Amino acid sequence: FSADISQQALSSMTVFLPEKMKHPQMDTIVATTPTIIAPGVVSLGAQPYIEPFPLSLLEPLGWEQALAINVRDKGIVLVMGCGHPTLEAVVKRAEAIFDEPVIGMIGGLHYLNMRAEKLASHIEFIRQRNPVLVALSPHDSSGKVLQAFEAAFPDAYRYIVTGNEVFMP
Repeated sequence: FSADISQQALSSMTVFLPEKMKHPQMDTIVATTPTIIAPGVVSLGAQPYIEPFPLSLLEPLGWEQALAINVRDKGIVLVMGCGHPTLEAVVKRAEAIFDEPVIGMIGGLHYLNMRAEKLASHIEFIRQRNPVLVALSPHDSSGKVLQAFEAAFPDAYRYIVTGNEVFMP
């Protein structure tokens, strides 16, 4: 696609955001609370997190949203950007909204270079949900973190590679 064609395609879309932003060609809606954006797809709404230093001096709270996708007859798959609000907060919000279980998570969890002993509690939190899909972003988690998740969830783990689809078993 040329840039002109993709911009035209975007102009007909509505974008749901965790905080107010403007775009010259798209309608934007701030989803401060959980919002249905398509059949089976929900923005979990804006979830706060503490901004890292030095941004915290100017704007102490940031806002992020995650998508919850209801995969028919299976459960909820969460798609997260960077995971700043914490995996636990995102999952708990999804579990409060849906009757279906959280069965998968895709995206960033913001674990950077987290030590193994601290990472173990996060892995256990996920393990308790019996996930069928775990796909972490290398954007904000180290190779050691990704390897720990792959070892903990050998059948459910999928690599995230830009441009590739993530398949659920």
